[in-house]
Amino acid sequence: MKILDRLEEIFISVTIMLGVLLVFVNAILRFIDIGNSWSEELTRYLIIWSTFIGASVCVRKGMHISIDLLPQLLKGAKERVLKAFIHLSAIVFSLILVVYSLEFVFFSAQMNQITPGLNIPFYIVYCVIPISGVLLTIRYIQNFINVIISSKIN
Repeated sequence: MKILDRLEEIFISVTIMLGVLLVFVNAILRFIDIGNSWSEELTRYLIIWSTFIGASVCVRKGMHISIDLLPQLLKGAKERVLKAFIHLSAIVFSLILVVYSLEFVFFSAQMNQITPGLNIPFYIVYCVIPISGVLLTIRYIQNFINVIISSKIN
């Protein structure tokens, strides 16, 4: 899992750096009346990909926004049961995301839609959704296992 952790972080870093670089270069080119149509589109897709992959990193690090009123009221076994339920629910949601997003990607591939600026198939852009769903599923399974292990230790 350390390799996956590292790959996610490298991917997010590279996509954000490329996005910032593209915006900077495009601003300079516009200043001297040279523009290109593909850089804005590529920047948009880089941000989308980094956001979807970043969701997995947020799950791993526990950085997602949450309402923690109920977990604060519960202690011990009840708190662990609630956390296990939350992670199981998230696993189910992530798996549903994978299934339906794969259907969407396959449908998009059949439609042969092409992006306007980059002229690449849209399904390549949409592939991030099932990839993110798989990563989220892995992370929520890890969190669920950690809750179970911590309950056995305590």
